[in-house]
Amino acid sequence: MKLNYAYFLLFLLCNPLLAQQAGPGLIWVNPIQSASDSPDNLGMEVLDLAVSPEGSTYVVGICTFPCAFAQGVSVVPEAGGQSLFIAKYRYDGLFEWVKDLGTIGSTPAHIAAPNLDGVYLATSFTTDHVDLGNGISVTRNCTGSGCADGLVAKFGPSGEAIWAKTIEGDAATYFQIAGIEQNNTGSVAALVNYNSETIDLGPGLTFNNLSAPGFCLIMMHAETGAFTGCIFPMSSTNEVFSKSLAYNQQNVGAVSGTFYDQITFSNGVTLNSTNPNGDQFIAGLNPFGAVEWVYKVGSNDYADILAVEVDALGSAYLAIDASQDLLLNNNSILSINTSYAGAVLKLDANGFSIPVFIPYNTDDFAVMDVEVDQWGIIYTIGYTSESIQFGNDLVEVDGCSDALLTQTNADGLPIGARTIGGGGCEAITNFFYGSCIELDAFGFLYGAGGFLFNFNEDGFSFNGRGGFVTKINTSIVSVNEPEFAAVDIFPNPSTGFFTVKLPEIPPSDALISISNMQGQEVFRQMANQQEIGLETSLSAGMYLVTVKDGKRIYRGKIQII
Repeated sequence: MKLNYAYFLLFLLCNPLLAQQAGPGLIWVNPIQSASDSPDNLGMEVLDLAVSPEGSTYVVGICTFPCAFAQGVSVVPEAGGQSLFIAKYRYDGLFEWVKDLGTIGSTPAHIAAPNLDGVYLATSFTTDHVDLGNGISVTRNCTGSGCADGLVAKFGPSGEAIWAKTIEGDAATYFQIAGIEQNNTGSVAALVNYNSETIDLGPGLTFNNLSAPGFCLIMMHAETGAFTGCIFPMSSTNEVFSKSLAYNQQNVGAVSGTFYDQITFSNGVTLNSTNPNGDQFIAGLNPFGAVEWVYKVGSNDYADILAVEVDALGSAYLAIDASQDLLLNNNSILSINTSYAGAVLKLDANGFSIPVFIPYNTDDFAVMDVEVDQWGIIYTIGYTSESIQFGNDLVEVDGCSDALLTQTNADGLPIGARTIGGGGCEAITNFFYGSCIELDAFGFLYGAGGFLFNFNEDGFSFNGRGGFVTKINTSIVSVNEPEFAAVDIFPNPSTGFFTVKLPEIPPSDALISISNMQGQEVFRQMANQQEIGLETSLSAGMYLVTVKDGKRIYRGKIQII
């Protein structure tokens, strides 16, 4: 993000995208109201959010002033300090709990919630001791001035600490977490930047004589937290750091970052930076963490990869902020004739395309995050300080800046764009490269952010300033968007034999699909009757039932006991 505007945006971290009143917008909103009375300080920062497949929403952030999450439920930082918190909301917006971790250091924090059994946290801590509750705590090993150890922890669905592990180095080390994801092999991957010559993960997993600084993928067992390995995708002759990590349900991943001289990846590809301000890299990872393909992304002036998403086929989508020509491996792929532009670059080992392009004549604009749903619809979030043309839509700004949402089909054709205004200063940024929006398994969009002035949108109104969590109906336009309807399932819970009843008789080509809470399809058959009796051998757990008939999608949940 351009530095002249970034400092203002620090207190509007991860503002979600909200639809205009012209179409379906916010389904629910929950405020995190701050006691700050400063006109330019929220008193809190949202760092990241994560959504489980069925829509449980987790938010991690920092309160520098007392933050109220519900009636009688607050996080109150120590005098002069700041409290790191994790909060959980149900799929219907009901606040469940908040976990106050106290002052552990002003560093990025990332979370992941891939299933129903809780949330994973990855951060670093500069205090001597962190108490996570439930009898679980960690102690800092490094002793140098300002040094930090890494922390990865798991919290259960009720907020209880399950396990916690530290990432340690030498006496003056500093670890910074760039992302955390869980794959379908039962492993958690934490993307970690380090400036230490040593990474100590315990007996048999100590890595010495490292060329610092660098980054690595630290692998852990999802259930126990036991470290299983440390993967080094590259080596560098100068400073390099990672910024984003993404995986799809097939365990195919991608990692992005910045480098300043020369970087060589584990597949033998070497990139050389030609920009004194640094160039960006994007590397595709196979399910074992090995580098499959690499590209350099740059510009003759300015380019930054602000977010990464990986679709079901393994293609990476990059949310990019750039000026002048956008370069891929030193070749111009996009001419930017305006001052700046936001773009989504889709690429894999076979090539690239630019499915989203938003030119703009001010530096107070950016596309900050990208999501791709199961139908290939691309959503971008960002902000703009002046009116902007996107496809056939002229998006106008009501205040000094507005949140911006765009929707593009799988072929890159604009479907629509919306903003949120009201005369205030709404902006979206992921300064710590956290997630600003996420989709659940049903295709609904969730966001978490902050409001500097009174919040007033779609009938939801809150006074003062602070943060908020929201669920958004993605049917912002009526083009190429499927209709949704509920489905009856009985008996529920079931031992594996149950009936799915639809509101009407479906067409002959309708399909019924059952997926587990990790998004993996475990059952499929034709669904050409209004009542469909199913005999399954599913193991105990919660499952998502989806029936698609071409015009609409029926959805429900079944619990197998």
